[in-house]
Amino acid sequence: MKHFKILILSCCLLISGFLLFGCAGEEGGNKDDVETVPEPAISYSITYHLDGGFLEELNPSSYKNIDDLKDIKNPTKQNNEFLGWYLDSDFETSLNDLSSSPNKNIELFAKWMWYDLNSSQDMLNIKVNCNYRLTNNIDMSGIYNYNPIGNTANPFVGIFDGQGYKISNLTITKNNEGEIGLFGAVKNANIKNLALNAISLINNDADNAGVLAGYSSYSQYETLSLRDININVSNTSSSSVGGLIGNSYNDNLYKCAITGHNNTLKYTNSYSGFSEVGGFIGNSNSTLKVCYSLVDVVCDGGDSNNCDFRVGNFIGENDSNGNINQVFSVGSSNTATCAYATTGGFVGINRGIILNFYTDSYPHVYSSNHGGYNVKSGVVIGSQLGVVGNGYRYSVSDTTYPYAKNIDDISILWDKNYMTETMKFNDPSWKFLENYYPYF
Repeated sequence: MKHFKILILSCCLLISGFLLFGCAGEEGGNKDDVETVPEPAISYSITYHLDGGFLEELNPSSYKNIDDLKDIKNPTKQNNEFLGWYLDSDFETSLNDLSSSPNKNIELFAKWMWYDLNSSQDMLNIKVNCNYRLTNNIDMSGIYNYNPIGNTANPFVGIFDGQGYKISNLTITKNNEGEIGLFGAVKNANIKNLALNAISLINNDADNAGVLAGYSSYSQYETLSLRDININVSNTSSSSVGGLIGNSYNDNLYKCAITGHNNTLKYTNSYSGFSEVGGFIGNSNSTLKVCYSLVDVVCDGGDSNNCDFRVGNFIGENDSNGNINQVFSVGSSNTATCAYATTGGFVGINRGIILNFYTDSYPHVYSSNHGGYNVKSGVVIGSQLGVVGNGYRYSVSDTTYPYAKNIDDISILWDKNYMTETMKFNDPSWKFLENYYPYF
């Protein structure tokens, strides 16, 4: 019994010591010594849109941080060049511009140097900041609600290469919109190697209207051909309307033509403001070389006391930076004038430079009975405020007109020596064929 009591006492002392020192250890321990368990990083998904491209190496389907996005592989595409990954289908945010992790599921869109246009539906899905090329002729028949490409707030800034193909049978009907044409507004763009056939433009109250573009700036145009165009615009305020471009600022145009004998431009404005109307360009502050236009122009002021027309068969107003060289225009120019009108068979008002040109158009002005109002009309230029040189006009009479020498033998126009040496149509692109106007 004695030994049993001793055993029980020893156990009690042992338990008491364990409790005592155990509690003291918890109270006096260092909290910094406690280890935490790391949380797993969140993984976000990546969806790729290759648009016909091909990945030779698989890219990750997810990412955890921005470092995971730095090793995304580039796709390839036949006869094309990859320009980068973007986080939106409008190609506004580049993957390379990210400075921190998006921390969300993302979609990556491959942007290519070229996008091919094969059908009328492709024409309805053009983005303003991409480059396009036609791969065949496109018939726009059946497209009744076409939206012009770009506007002044968001203009087309890419390359559009027709590659010698044509777009045809398109009617653009828009009212109360700023810029109207195949392209609404263009800036720093390049449009080339394109034909437009049977295009109609019907509009009320556009600021700028033209079959190719309503408004254009700092852009390049080369090797363009328009045929069988019809423009019918009615406005209640100031506007610029042209067969090719309504308002052109600091552009360069080379080898651009409105050809054929079924091209008409009708403009009506019986309200207020001034209107610049030209068979080729309404208002030009640009450089034009080796271009021509065959358009009949009709303007109607509705016997108004308020509107002001500047009308020319080729250019309505050639502004101070406008430079025209080796061009010609043929067609009628009829103006039922309002209170103020300045009309010319070739150019309404010239403030810039015009050299080496030919015109076969005579302005017909039907003046209103507004006593004291100002109506100016010139066979070649309505109001000459710039530089003009080496101009020619065909007429069966011997009449000499200001700013242009008279030629009474139409065959001169296909005499290569006379055209290149005397009239200075010496750009190598010009071709001369008997019984035809010069062409390229």
